[in-house]
Amino acid sequence: MDGDIPNLQGKIAALRTSIEENSQRIYDKEEPFSWREIHPEFFSDYIQLADECWAVILYRGYFAAFFMENSRSCELDVCTIIKGVDARYKLSGGGIVSMDHAKPFMLEHARDLKFHHRPKKNHDERDFEAFEKRIIGLARRVPVGTMLDFLPSMEEWDGNSIFVPTEIDLIRKFLEKLPYHGYFVSGIDSENGIDFWKGQDSGGRDFGDQGFVRIARHYRLIKQVFEFTV
Repeated sequence: MDGDIPNLQGKIAALRTSIEENSQRIYDKEEPFSWREIHPEFFSDYIQLADECWAVILYRGYFAAFFMENSRSCELDVCTIIKGVDARYKLSGGGIVSMDHAKPFMLEHARDLKFHHRPKKNHDERDFEAFEKRIIGLARRVPVGTMLDFLPSMEEWDGNSIFVPTEIDLIRKFLEKLPYHGYFVSGIDSENGIDFWKGQDSGGRDFGDQGFVRIARHYRLIKQVFEFTV
C-alpha cells in the first residue's frame, strides 16, 4: 500500500494539471446557467431522514421532466418511490443495493429512464470531459439527478463554499470504494478560476444556500446521471 502512494500522488498531480488546463480551455466556451431562478418549483424542500437520497434524486429528476411535458399534477413522491421498490433491494438504513433495482418501478411511471455512467478509471481524460459535457447538455434541457462520490471532507463541509476535494479525498477515491450521495444538478458557473456544478442537496434548507451547494467540476465526482423521458 505504501509503495502505491507516490504513484497515486503523481496521478493526482496530473489530474490537477489537467483540471487547470481544462478550465482555461473551456472558460469562454460554456455559458453559465441555472434552473433555480427560472423554475423554483422544480426544487422540493424534502429533507433526507436516513439514506434515502437515491429516492429523493429519482423523484426530483422525474418531477422536473414530468413538469416540462405535462400540465397535470405529478403522481409520484419520495415515499411512493421508496415503497414501490422491491423490498429485497432496500437496505436497513434506507439505502438501496443498486440504482438498477429502482428502475423497474420508475419505468411504470416514465416512458424511459437512461443511466449514464462515469467512465472507468483507466479511460482517457477526454472520456471524462465528454461525460461532463453530456451532463451539462442534459441539465440545460432540464435539471438532472446524479449520484456522486461522498468524500471524507464532505462530512465537515457546511455547503457555503465551493467544495473542492482535498489531497486525502483524492487518494482515498483512488484506493477505496466510497459511498455515494444524491445531487440534483441545476446549472454550472465559474468563480475565481474554479468551474463548478450548481445543484440541490437533500439535507434541507439549513445546508448551504437554502439547500443549494456548489461542487467543483473536473474531479470525476459524478458517478451516474439519470435521464427521464415521461
